[in-house]
Amino acid sequence: MLFNLRCYRKDLSYRVSRHLKSLKISGSGHNDSRRGKYVETAEKLNIEIIPLGFGLYELKKNDVIAIGIGYDKQNVVTNMICKNKYLNYKVLERKGINCFPRHQYYTFKDFRKTYEDFENWNCPVVIKPCSDTYGGQGVTVNIKTVKDLKNAIAQSFIFDRDGYLMEEYIKGSHFRVLTLKGDFVSCCQRVPARIIGNGRDSIKKLIEKENQRRKAHKSETILYPIKVDNEVKRKIRSLNKSANSVLEKDEEFFVKDVVNLHSGGEILHIENVSEEIKSLCKKIANMLDIYLAGFDIITSDISRPFSETDGVINEINSTPDIDFMYKVINHGTRVDAIEIVLKDVFNL
Repeated sequence: MLFNLRCYRKDLSYRVSRHLKSLKISGSGHNDSRRGKYVETAEKLNIEIIPLGFGLYELKKNDVIAIGIGYDKQNVVTNMICKNKYLNYKVLERKGINCFPRHQYYTFKDFRKTYEDFENWNCPVVIKPCSDTYGGQGVTVNIKTVKDLKNAIAQSFIFDRDGYLMEEYIKGSHFRVLTLKGDFVSCCQRVPARIIGNGRDSIKKLIEKENQRRKAHKSETILYPIKVDNEVKRKIRSLNKSANSVLEKDEEFFVKDVVNLHSGGEILHIENVSEEIKSLCKKIANMLDIYLAGFDIITSDISRPFSETDGVINEINSTPDIDFMYKVINHGTRVDAIEIVLKDVFNL
């Protein structure tokens, strides 16, 4: 009962804050930038654009009609499978694909079992909602204590009332591989929110300065501010530091473990991707009949196969966000993914 009250209180607080933040973001240019890129690319390809409202567009050319950017070509059953992370794992494991982190599904009646497994696994873990989440919402990573485990489960409850996943925490860099009909399109590395020390300012001050810099930086690759939330506070504590700790000059400090663009992360375009990883992504996309797929991968070196790095596929998205690939900070090398998809949709 106490757990439920705490979760519902968090739920209400989260929903109010999310609404207020969405109002703030909608005026910051991010939504306009997203809409502009889709419309700009469609106009470039002489595709007729009909606004439907609520951020949706109908696109027409050569007797082909599409809504959005290829998502209406996705298999409905595939979408249902990919939305449920545990179901996604199970379906692919039955087909002989075993490239996922160790994991277990729990309902919110299984607290004791979760605690027992946590002790038995004897390693840091990740708690995440099982389904219908976006952008790292409700995900807590690198959990090492029962206290943090309980808080993570409560956080997960906000986003999925049915159940949650506990996964083994995998060290490594985070990548997103985009495929179209199984064929490789591009790869980006997602870097957690970070600050660089100067030998004078505290962590708190460095975050403030970095957010000021991002706010003043007007370009297509504008970055979201670093949110000082419980994840940041927990990360600082885990490294035996405080918000007032001073970082050495040029010391790189990752203030989050969760890799997410909307909470201050950065995006890098990656050229060199292992052919075995590309082949594996194509195999899975074809198995699940995914037209446009985003594979979230954790590995120490994406230019090498998983057999050499113990890398994993952490998640498979059947409605991947494409426009974040235009946020790469090394934008001279980026791939025009929206144009590639639109050309395929309209047989150009």
